[in-house]
Amino acid sequence: MTTTDPPAPVPGANPGSRHLLEQIYLKELEIRRIPDEPVRGPRGQYMTRREARERHDFVKAKIDAAEAGGSLKHRTVTRSTKVLTLLFLAVIDFPVMLWLVSSVFNVDWAHPVGLRDW
Repeated sequence: MTTTDPPAPVPGANPGSRHLLEQIYLKELEIRRIPDEPVRGPRGQYMTRREARERHDFVKAKIDAAEAGGSLKHRTVTRSTKVLTLLFLAVIDFPVMLWLVSSVFNVDWAHPVGLRDW
């Protein structure tokens, strides 16, 4: 008996156990089909679960090799780092850039919009 053949009837087995063996066989067939089921990749491509697993292993190996070489490209950034970066941009960088641009374009701060009452 191969793995694709249905189970042979057991002599003297009651109908309930035969039904149970048939259900086990059907579930085993479903399990064997899982690697060949189609899934969508991160960019919308279609592939089987087996291909997705192979791609995952390949990309993971590349990332692990890059990190072992000292690369910080793939590390995750914490929420506090993101908040501190935005705070830096809002509190320090924006006023400095505003001063620089106003100096370059010679802004009259008495009338910054450029409209004067005549």
